[in-house]
Amino acid sequence: MTEPTFKLSRVSGAPVSDDELIADLQRVAQSLNSGTVPQKKYGTLGTFDYSTVTRRFGSWNNALRLAGLSLSNEVDISDERLFENLLVLWQHLGRQPRRSELSSLPSTTSQTPYNRRFGSWTASLEAFVNYANGSGVESPLPTPS
Repeated sequence: MTEPTFKLSRVSGAPVSDDELIADLQRVAQSLNSGTVPQKKYGTLGTFDYSTVTRRFGSWNNALRLAGLSLSNEVDISDERLFENLLVLWQHLGRQPRRSELSSLPSTTSQTPYNRRFGSWTASLEAFVNYANGSGVESPLPTPS
């Protein structure tokens, strides 16, 4: 069978449905072989402008949630979630984590939220230690004898 001679292209500015936007987000995630789609990547690979997606769903993260994708950049993460991430990482490593290790599993949070919340990586660790010691969290490290 031969290719059709005439093909219909989407006209710029034509209305787009929520379903089309969600499907395009999922398509881009699949092409990236990823569970999420950063706005910048969508701007390069997406069919529609990322601002259309953001306006339609109220935020980029809302659009990702509706598409069944992971959040690519979450803001206002609670102290408890930041501390839980540090605890998981500390227990996994069996020692105090390094800032660079926030970019590897099992960490689910990069260093940026820690810096934004506490001002620095060192201040983040100090806040975590105070929290963990005050709430009776078990240390993964052997206690010195």
